[in-house]
Amino acid sequence: MKIVMHRTAALFWLACVSVAAESGAMVGPTHDVPPVAVAVYPQLSHKGTAHVIVQVEPNDLNRKLDCEIEGEAYFRRSSLQLDGASSPRSWTFVVTDLPQGRYDARAIVARSDGSESSATASFSITSGSKSSTDIPGGTQGEYQ
Repeated sequence: MKIVMHRTAALFWLACVSVAAESGAMVGPTHDVPPVAVAVYPQLSHKGTAHVIVQVEPNDLNRKLDCEIEGEAYFRRSSLQLDGASSPRSWTFVVTDLPQGRYDARAIVARSDGSESSATASFSITSGSKSSTDIPGGTQGEYQ
């Protein structure tokens, strides 16, 4: 079971790298690893809920992670403090009660030198809640 979980994590990371490369999120000397990557599961939801998974490449300058969800008539942001390279690499945000529509999930990492890196992934809700709610507080995911 442990091997399958590691393989799944590796496949997820490769998917994030592909999304980041296509979106132009790969900036600076990253040794082919984006500073931040974001993926949403599921990309098409019928229940108004989405799981936003953010991978942050360790960096001593990392200080803040913002996760934003933006739709036509919906915007929410959750912010977390990062402690440089010792911060966890994987973060999961669960967004619930989303109304029907198309959304962008954006992850932004701010650094102590004033620079930022970001990545975006799109997803859709085909049916959902009739009202909007805040993103529940970001939860720390498994350190991978």
